[in-house]
Amino acid sequence: AYGQTNYKTPNLAALVAQSTRFTQAYAAAPECAPSRGCMLTGLQVGRSPIRINSSARGFEELPANSATFPKMLQQSGYKTAVIGKWGLGYPNSIGDPRKQGFDYHFGYYDHFEAHSFFPLNLYRNGNKVEYPTNNTFNLEVLYDKERAPKSFDYEGMYDANGKLKYINENKGVYAVDEFDREALDYISANKKNPFFLFYTTNLPHGPQIVDDLRDLKDRKDMDLRSREWGAMVKRLDISVGKLIQKLKDEGVYENTMILFASDNGYAMHIPSKNPN
Repeated sequence: AYGQTNYKTPNLAALVAQSTRFTQAYAAAPECAPSRGCMLTGLQVGRSPIRINSSARGFEELPANSATFPKMLQQSGYKTAVIGKWGLGYPNSIGDPRKQGFDYHFGYYDHFEAHSFFPLNLYRNGNKVEYPTNNTFNLEVLYDKERAPKSFDYEGMYDANGKLKYINENKGVYAVDEFDREALDYISANKKNPFFLFYTTNLPHGPQIVDDLRDLKDRKDMDLRSREWGAMVKRLDISVGKLIQKLKDEGVYENTMILFASDNGYAMHIPSKNPN
């Protein structure tokens, strides 16, 4: 959709083909929380209460008196939901999404949780949703992929068809599948109401791992991390396709505004990488 040639994103390309594409638009900040906070409040980052993911106080939260556009939508009769990564407050705190303009929340609360695509738990309206089959997933080993790439058989995490072995062998629950299911259900449940769905997937994000390398499994000219990143983008494209098709199936597509954006720019989770 934006010019890269290593893989295709047909659903995003179709969306862009009939939309306005912004090629000189900028996110408010280079990190998740301040960028999201600015988008929800309309504030420039210098005037925003959240200017960094984590300060000396820890993760910053949206203050109780924040004027967010979801609050305005609620006042206008909209049903509102955020599904995916939040990152602007903890459960039942002043920054809880249910206190910032959302009737419904499902997903992660903070940034560290969102590093794992196989979470031990997610949250539904402040209550934990446990995923016991994810208990054996080793997140820490993924952080060594850049620092010590030979310390683990990363290629061996995928089978000959490019599928992540953990899902089948351990019955692992992939968070993105959960987000898609929740989002589709939300659209069906609210098709007769004006609604705002803030779908905040954590794709793509490091440390890289993906459910399926798809057609990038055979691209041996690319290192594994690059193939995983590309496959993450392709998996994001699948989510976009599912949501658009659901809007069409429920008869609300023609009366729906769709905005697709990133909260900040490209970055793999590679803290030891030489900046040069």
